Amino acid sequence: MINMPGGRQSFDFDCGPKALQLVLAYYGVDIREDQLLLKLNADHLGTQVTDMADMARSLGFIVEARCDVTIGEIKRYVDAQQPVIVLVQAWADKYMSLDDWRQTEEHGHYVVVIGYDGRTILFEDPATFGNTWLTEREFLARWHDIDPVTGEKLNRFAMILGGKPPAPPLVPQHMD
Repeated sequence: MINMPGGRQSFDFDCGPKALQLVLAYYGVDIREDQLLLKLNADHLGTQVTDMADMARSLGFIVEARCDVTIGEIKRYVDAQQPVIVLVQAWADKYMSLDDWRQTEEHGHYVVVIGYDGRTILFEDPATFGNTWLTEREFLARWHDIDPVTGEKLNRFAMILGGKPPAPPLVPQHMD
């Protein structure tokens, strides 16, 4: 499991900026969420993956952002200590079967894959304090969304930032 900074989104639409902020912090890049919201054009529709990838590239990262990623690939990134931003269907207002999750596009949410254990995928989830998890079967049923602007289907989307090592663990500092 990747030891990442935690944090919680401030609004119901800023899971993308918060997920990116947490991954950037993992790599030692400190950007306030309000600045990310502006730079990423985040609004009530959400945040486009292209804006997030462009932002990370502008900070010197090599960005891989694509659809049709496999669980095996996700696990290899985690094994290499690279957190993976994914888009899933999450936090519905009612019970949803796996078939319901496969068919809905109404509950898109960015989370960061940080680990796995057997057939369980672990997330740093901007909607919660602490980590969340799904079984691989649940993850596969829910791992999709639609771009809020273009309407493009984003099936098994993943974004990985590379080209920089993780930051060393934070050490408490004196408050001047």
